[in-house]
Amino acid sequence: MHAHRTAVFTLVLMLVASCSRVVAQADQTQVTLPGRTLMALVAGNGAALLGHSVTLTAVLLRSSADRGSFLVGPNDNQQVLVIPASGVHAVAQDDHSTSLGKDALLTVRGRVEKAPPEQDLRRRWGLSEVAARSVAQQGVIVRAQEIRVIVARQ
Repeated sequence: MHAHRTAVFTLVLMLVASCSRVVAQADQTQVTLPGRTLMALVAGNGAALLGHSVTLTAVLLRSSADRGSFLVGPNDNQQVLVIPASGVHAVAQDDHSTSLGKDALLTVRGRVEKAPPEQDLRRRWGLSEVAARSVAQQGVIVRAQEIRVIVARQ
């Protein structure tokens, strides 16, 4: 009986240790929920994803802003600002650098960060008053580590 309890106790300890590793790794996990990640960001739930790596799959480029940044989203009222990290440029499927045009279909991989204040969004990133207010209210932007053009539209 004692040997059985020891075995069960050991098994429980192993499970707890294993679960602790999974929880610790969850903070570093890539969030890839096609459509849902973008919708969480534009619906104002992005704070829960702050610091997480995300992949926005098959998102529509709504408009370009200053310094290589651009807005993606399902419509003009639901957009997320994407700011490329230093040295990051859009690439086509053949891995060659390409330019971004309105209505291009993209996959963006990056990290969710706190949005700059509305005034900075207008001054530094060149967003319109309406777009800057929307992004500031959402509270997050995506700092892109990779931008892939799925379908280019000029």
